[in-house]
Amino acid sequence: MTDDGTPRKLRAEYCFGCSDDNPEGLHLRFRRTGDGQVGAEITLRPELCGWKGVAHGGFVGLLIDEVTSWCMALCVEDGHRFATRELRVRYLRPTPTGEPLTLIGKLVEDRGPTTDFVGEVRRADGSLTARGWVQIARLDRKKLDRFADLDVSD
Repeated sequence: MTDDGTPRKLRAEYCFGCSDDNPEGLHLRFRRTGDGQVGAEITLRPELCGWKGVAHGGFVGLLIDEVTSWCMALCVEDGHRFATRELRVRYLRPTPTGEPLTLIGKLVEDRGPTTDFVGEVRRADGSLTARGWVQIARLDRKKLDRFADLDVSD
């Protein structure tokens, strides 16, 4: 276990979103906030902008991917490796850099091979800046073999 109670195996060694080992990463910390729901807080650094003061859309998508992946890990995890299969993001208003943001991941439906989630990015006043729909697939041995050249060990 890590200091925050998260099983160590969930902390990917160099993940840009959550790993402590990546010096350029976001170092996100997720926690269960309800039944089938997780959350985290972050203030994005200014260099992660598209326009000055506004987060690059790719980073906003990354936040939604991370929070829903951690929802899978903390609320559904059943020993399988998993990966994002589909990510759709609707950008509702600019997501600021330099301001506190709240990330929310919610389980929608677990169908076994795939699980659906909704991820949200909110400003401190609660206003929604982006919402994403994410489908995560469990990876069996055959699917993992597609990653043969990558290190996917624990």
